[in-house]
Amino acid sequence: MLLVVPGIFLLVLFCFAPIFVVLEGEGPIKALKSSWKMVKGRWWSVFGSLLFWLVLSALLMWLINSIFSTGFLSLLNPVMMDQLSQQMNAAGMRGDMVQVRMIMGQIFTQVFQLKFFVGFLFLGLAQTAAAIVPVYGYFSVYKVLRKKK
Repeated sequence: MLLVVPGIFLLVLFCFAPIFVVLEGEGPIKALKSSWKMVKGRWWSVFGSLLFWLVLSALLMWLINSIFSTGFLSLLNPVMMDQLSQQMNAAGMRGDMVQVRMIMGQIFTQVFQLKFFVGFLFLGLAQTAAAIVPVYGYFSVYKVLRKKK
């Protein structure tokens, strides 16, 4: 716990070193020095920018997860099943209550399985898209600082 603050400080100072290594072909020591020079005197603005993009990504992930974690689950509510079976009986679809519950259980199971599959598919795609947000922000901050250099 004691090293969290110095770790965050150094993380921001050296955050652009991988970009210098990959995009500009610098060695590891030179990349650390270049990142240090780029952030020097702008630590708070770099920290704030990176934190903004991280929080934006977290909010986007929260929104995506909250959308896909609800939805069709309300269809499995037993009160709703009773109301639907009463409506079926009122509409002239008489039958044994056990059969109605079995049919409705099968329908809801199929809907739930479809929701589960589609939810995971879209959740994965949406989370991948949300993961791009902080990367975009990271490179945006780099490009702005690079122009100021």
